[in-house]
Amino acid sequence: MCVFLASRSLEADFLLPLRFKCNKLILVGDPNQLPPCVLSDAGKMYGLSQSLYLRLYNAFEHYENGPISMLNTQYRMHPKICRFPSECFYSNRLRTDPSVHKRMRNYPLKPLYLYNIKNSPHGYDDANSSYNYGEAKYIQDFCQKLIMYLVQRQSQDESESDDDDESTTSSSSDSAHSDYEIRQEIRRSQPLDNDDPRSIEIQQRIAVITPYKAQVRVLRSYLPSYIEIMTVDSSQGKEKDIVILSCVRSGGNIGFLEDMNRLNVMLTRSKNALYVFGNLTELGSQNESWQSFVTHARTNIIFCDVDKPWCDLPYRT
Repeated sequence: MCVFLASRSLEADFLLPLRFKCNKLILVGDPNQLPPCVLSDAGKMYGLSQSLYLRLYNAFEHYENGPISMLNTQYRMHPKICRFPSECFYSNRLRTDPSVHKRMRNYPLKPLYLYNIKNSPHGYDDANSSYNYGEAKYIQDFCQKLIMYLVQRQSQDESESDDDDESTTSSSSDSAHSDYEIRQEIRRSQPLDNDDPRSIEIQQRIAVITPYKAQVRVLRSYLPSYIEIMTVDSSQGKEKDIVILSCVRSGGNIGFLEDMNRLNVMLTRSKNALYVFGNLTELGSQNESWQSFVTHARTNIIFCDVDKPWCDLPYRT
């Protein structure tokens, strides 16, 4: 018997299948991602929030020839997105399959970028869930520009492909000039209509992930309907071409963002691009792993302080 996402399954979930006397049990999961969700305090007190996977993993982790095998080749993330989670959570053991490099070749923007928003305080709804309207507005503006840019680039690539049928030579300077014109056009133009088929195609490639249900509701009021918006917990096991993170908290206790398993899930859902919005200075001041992530971004020049009511796309040059 083989069980996938076993690290999110309660021990009780295994009782029925194990009664059928299986000869071999294979559990596939990740101890560095989110465990089962147990709301009962009594259940947590009696250890019912621990999965059978984690119990067995802890029991055999230090056995030299134990029954644990790490699958260390990843097929999802751009290598530059994979680098920090590999270093922080997996002892730098993750390797990227060559097929990922081939798939990423034509993505025109930087695959990873952090936007540090220090001037947007968060609030709380009646259920004490956090939201941040200012951060949502930045993400709204970013998504409008991102959709327009990718639509224009797609049209340009199709045009260049048609031209290649007639001529085998192409100029990199002409391509750079065309990209510059697209950037200028985005600044001058109104956003595409959300129901434009070209826009819908790009929207369906984007997900916005946030730790808080209140922020999910705020983002749904700001963003086009074809962009998937979800909490970190509901995103586990999913992936999208482009993921935008809304961190929300901007002072005081950082709440859910203190959980490193949750941070790992946040940083590993994207395929082509990951863009992080939040008060990263505050997060880094309260948590060592967030500080390491910010330092990683600053060192690689993929970090900016947002001091205007809008932010630019992370152009490659």
